[in-house]
Amino acid sequence: MEPSQLSFLESLTKEGREQSVKERAGKNVPSHVEFVCVVGNGAGVGDGVVHCRSQWTEDLQRQGIPAVALSVSHFMAMRSTQGAALLAALVRDKQPRWDADKVAAVRRELLGRR
Repeated sequence: MEPSQLSFLESLTKEGREQSVKERAGKNVPSHVEFVCVVGNGAGVGDGVVHCRSQWTEDLQRQGIPAVALSVSHFMAMRSTQGAALLAALVRDKQPRWDADKVAAVRRELLGRR
């Protein structure tokens, strides 16, 4: 293994992910930044690699960051015509923050919870 890959591999461990969450606690995406989560759900509850809840995290939901479903697998998200068209539209169009009601509605639809 290359030494340059070690930190990446460590970031994938349970401990590495927990550390990342701790470091990110209390940090927000600046309110003037347009930001949207593309949530791959081609496998139902995720993209076959990453669960939907990990793609649109609670801290992002609290900030009103929008989420848009993409019904493809993890490996096709950037390779499909559907994915390319969605990404182009998201970049082209305004992405305002959502209010709590909109977040709750999409959370129920996308994540199956309140």
